[in-house]
Amino acid sequence: MDDFSKEKQILRAAEEVFLEKGFSASKTVEIADKAGVNHALLHYYFRTKENLFNKVFTEKMDMFIESFENLFSKNMPLTELIHSFVEAQFNFFSQNEKLPYFIIHEMMANDHHRKIFSEQFFPKLSHSIEQFNQLLQEEIRKGNIKNVRVLDLLVSITSLNMFFFVVRPGTKFFPESFSVYHTDQIIEERKQTHIDTILSWIKK
Repeated sequence: MDDFSKEKQILRAAEEVFLEKGFSASKTVEIADKAGVNHALLHYYFRTKENLFNKVFTEKMDMFIESFENLFSKNMPLTELIHSFVEAQFNFFSQNEKLPYFIIHEMMANDHHRKIFSEQFFPKLSHSIEQFNQLLQEEIRKGNIKNVRVLDLLVSITSLNMFFFVVRPGTKFFPESFSVYHTDQIIEERKQTHIDTILSWIKK
């Protein structure tokens, strides 16, 4: 196995452990065991647990941004853009169900991780947000939608999508009648509910 493959193997193992336990409760020895490498090799590639975490955190946040970023450069009506944005973000979280809790927990629990987010990811999103805001302001001027701030809209969309996947694991402790919450049908229904909620909110 070459160096690149070993490094990717360690990163995938670290991702599993960090998403399951968070940064503080994770141990590099456990990550090395899961990756099938010795601890010295993990240290050789990443030096510290913080460096390894930063790599995983950055990679996952880049994937999060990439899941919807290209939408803002497309020439589409605002309602279609919002529909596509909510759907793309929801689908990403559906494919990475542990990620919403992971992001929220690390942002709240660790000042350094919060700083990484604000310094690395907000600048990456600034151009897309500006494109979105221009389209939003144009529709407001035309009187087609309410006077909604772009940040309020983005926060509302992301909050709806993230929180659903934060609370969903807890429904396994509910009575059996709630088992529908773990079906593909409820995922699709919930996604459409989020789309409808956002579009209804901005409608004038």
